[in-house]
Amino acid sequence: METQAGPAVEYFNTIAGIGPTQDAFFGFDTKTEVTSHLFEFYRRDPRSGWSLGFETQSRVKGAYSSVSADRMLLSHEKLWNPGNYDPPFLVVGLRGFAGTIWAGDRPSAFTDVPPDLRFFLGGDADLRGAARKGLPGDDLGFLTAVYEGLELRLVDVLPQGLQPLAFVDGAMGSQRDFHVERDVYWSPGVGLRWASPVGSIRATVARGLVWSRGGPVADSGLPHWHFFFSFGQEF
Repeated sequence: METQAGPAVEYFNTIAGIGPTQDAFFGFDTKTEVTSHLFEFYRRDPRSGWSLGFETQSRVKGAYSSVSADRMLLSHEKLWNPGNYDPPFLVVGLRGFAGTIWAGDRPSAFTDVPPDLRFFLGGDADLRGAARKGLPGDDLGFLTAVYEGLELRLVDVLPQGLQPLAFVDGAMGSQRDFHVERDVYWSPGVGLRWASPVGSIRATVARGLVWSRGGPVADSGLPHWHFFFSFGQEF
């Protein structure tokens, strides 16, 4: 287990885009992570173990900050090596997070809250079938976001260290605290991982879809195919 806690001072000067035009924030941040021995041991070659983390970021209005806001994020990752083969034949991974920002009932919450506190879905880190800030309302970021992803990766099958993978990602978000909208954004996809001598190189292609659970489907720009090429991203 590792725990960190301490003060933070941030200064923002936004030339273009969202966020405070010019502001300073003083806050208190905490981070706690609990990992299993196998997760830590195989961190460079993920195959088994689990990790659980919890982070908070707090800003208090009047204490060198123009806004009060509290960000809470709970994240997890669980990896299985079915059969406990060495090297593994198949690695199954489940990861996700749930987070929210409490900023009070102010209509100016999005313009007051600094962008590093908000949640932005899409990209190779979570919803891989959508571009970064590619969901409706995500140009401003979400105050609440939930993500879960399941991935299956074949390890010792193809030559030259190539590892095919298949996955499905799902996410929900909202511009309100402690609340998510009914629509579920999800992305089935496939990819290829190469464990190169200098780190993992991954390429994925996924289809972004919307599952409407009542009411009209928001204009999300989905369905849509999205391709990502990344270096060092592990799952």
